[in-house]
Amino acid sequence: MPGGPPENDRRALRRRLRNDRRALSPEERARRDELLRTALLQGLPPLEGRTVGLYFPIQAEPDLRPMLSPLRGAGARSALPVVTGESEPLLFREWRVGAELVPGAFGTSEPAPDAPTVHPDLLLVPLLGFDEQGYRLGYGGGFYDRTAAALDPRPLLVGVGYELARIPTIHPAAHDVAMDAICTERGFRWTGSGDG
Repeated sequence: MPGGPPENDRRALRRRLRNDRRALSPEERARRDELLRTALLQGLPPLEGRTVGLYFPIQAEPDLRPMLSPLRGAGARSALPVVTGESEPLLFREWRVGAELVPGAFGTSEPAPDAPTVHPDLLLVPLLGFDEQGYRLGYGGGFYDRTAAALDPRPLLVGVGYELARIPTIHPAAHDVAMDAICTERGFRWTGSGDG
């Protein structure tokens, strides 16, 4: 997938998508979040014995924190990402209900340094934008693309966002990694060969 749009075009698209998401009222976001979490729990493959990497919501992202208990009830471990360097893949530390969180990069929260480091089998990846081919537009740091390329075995990648983030194409660049599935408040769908 050569090329992609100039970075200026991606910046403008990111700004528009961020503004669209922020324009949702807190009540509307909460309603969509509940639908999205339900769709995720119904669409994900069996979770017994798997480690699920989540994210801590920033900038009006869908809030997956209420999924901690249901994931644990399904036999899964949960983890949150930790930024270890600007051009490094993310590290994941186990996250349990009631566990201490400390301030992380970019306004996120992350498990304390003494939490066990884990290898996620499945990553729930926040989307700023996404297209029908399963490519996501993030904030531009490339953290999830680097992480997907570095983790072996590669985890199942599930993009998570609101339906208003759907765009015809992100014009993927060579470094962009397609999601195996996308989940919005309208449901969960596999984008390619991912089948759990």
